[in-house]
Amino acid sequence: MRGLRVRERRAGASSRRARRGAAMVLAAAAAALLTGCSTTTELPEPTMASSQALETYGGVAAAITGALTEAFPSVAVTRADDRGPRIESTSGEGCVVVVGPAEARPSLVQTAGGWDELLAVLGPTLEANGFAPVDGERQLDGGVTGISTLDSSGARFELVDTDRTDFTLRIRVTDPQC
Repeated sequence: MRGLRVRERRAGASSRRARRGAAMVLAAAAAALLTGCSTTTELPEPTMASSQALETYGGVAAAITGALTEAFPSVAVTRADDRGPRIESTSGEGCVVVVGPAEARPSLVQTAGGWDELLAVLGPTLEANGFAPVDGERQLDGGVTGISTLDSSGARFELVDTDRTDFTLRIRVTDPQC
């Protein structure tokens, strides 16, 4: 009997070790995924004051909206809220100028016939306004599909497409107070 109990204990200990090992692997995988997600929305160091950013990126947003409206007249592009371009205080990023979000219904990707067709319209407008070329959609924070690109001043344009399309411009600014 005594030998049997020892074997039972050993079996219990090894299954606990296996569970602990599996839990550690899952925790490491979750940490790696979260690390990968958090880097996609981090904005570079600020390069301009909010007054300059509001003026510059209000015009960029208008150019983007104009290009999309011209190419896809059946899609309604509206602001998702009535706040307009604004300065927001964020934890960790300081002051950020936000232009948007704007919303397009129905989905721009569906209306265009796919991501490549949408980027054929949107890409030249983004590049003409100093943003890096976008070569295709990718998985963004939150598990959504979209595009994200930066310009030389550190502004991020992000477009997310589900049953509708949302896009936003964000840039950190040098203002000490928001």
